[in-house]
Amino acid sequence: MIDTDRTPVVQVDPVHTVRAFVALFIVMDLPGNIPIFLSLTKGMTLLEQKRAFNRAVVSAVIILLTFALFGEAILELFNISIGSFMIAGGALLLVISVDLLLGTSLVQKAEREDVAVVPMGTPLLAGPGAITMAIMFIRTYGRVETLCAIALCFLVSRVVLRYAAEIGRVLGKAGSNILSRLLALLVAAIAVQFIINGVTEVFGL
Repeated sequence: MIDTDRTPVVQVDPVHTVRAFVALFIVMDLPGNIPIFLSLTKGMTLLEQKRAFNRAVVSAVIILLTFALFGEAILELFNISIGSFMIAGGALLLVISVDLLLGTSLVQKAEREDVAVVPMGTPLLAGPGAITMAIMFIRTYGRVETLCAIALCFLVSRVVLRYAAEIGRVLGKAGSNILSRLLALLVAAIAVQFIINGVTEVFGL
């Protein structure tokens, strides 16, 4: 007799989840953004600063979840193949990695009330690179693994930003820059692999 009460168990590949999480966390560049975040929230009380950090993380995660869940539908709407998107996304990530390596990012000043969402939530955390990864990881690693990776990014980012002032003092400007550039090398490698995967899919190699 078949047990109809059993619900299917969702299988999660921990290796793919960790890979997606590490890649997303690198592209979000939280250690490199801490000095910028502290600068943008300068003059706020400690409570206001923590609220701004929380809003930044929540807004970034909402953006990533939206594109992870509906990104492929958007691509289909505009008749863009996943292979073409991988090539374009990989090229974009490569540009971002070079930008991180050279330290040429420019942050536009915003009003105090707006900094939590723009530019902290996006584009500093959920920028073009992270959005591109969220869409591509759905195809590469799977929906559940990608959503788990985004959830992990949310949790880790909240913990890191809770101690942002202390981490900023320990790393210092030089330490943050060095760490950011080391992570940028990994972003570059990920970008090249995306381009290779995209070319393979487009041309059927």
